[in-house]
Amino acid sequence: MNATTPEFADLLAAETCSNLANVTMAELRVAVLSDAGKAVAAMAGCQTQGDDFDATDLLALIRDADPDLRELAHNLCADLVAVMEPGLATLLALQARGADCQPAAMALRQEFIATYAALVALLTPERGAESRPPTCSGA
Repeated sequence: MNATTPEFADLLAAETCSNLANVTMAELRVAVLSDAGKAVAAMAGCQTQGDDFDATDLLALIRDADPDLRELAHNLCADLVAVMEPGLATLLALQARGADCQPAAMALRQEFIATYAALVALLTPERGAESRPPTCSGA
């Protein structure tokens, strides 16, 4: 029962397009990173499930940063997406084959956390020395 009427499909497409019209590439990247971080945390067996990645806070930091730092932050987010995409695809393939993906997920999670901490430190130099990357408390 997942068929939709043509009218509903058109309404849904129009709603989706109008919502995406106001979304920037940075917002999309951060949303993707947030979801990917939660998925990897779950596969790694973390109890936090990726709650340590605050997408709203990160977007505010990026928006309020100096233009040069903003560009660096955008590049770092793009780099992190480039790492997470094949990493998550590999974890899903391992999981689909019944293999234990927890060690690989933990390694990818550590990269994610370290990069996120570096990004926050870049955008908030005054907090950089005191901020520590969150750890994953496994199951």
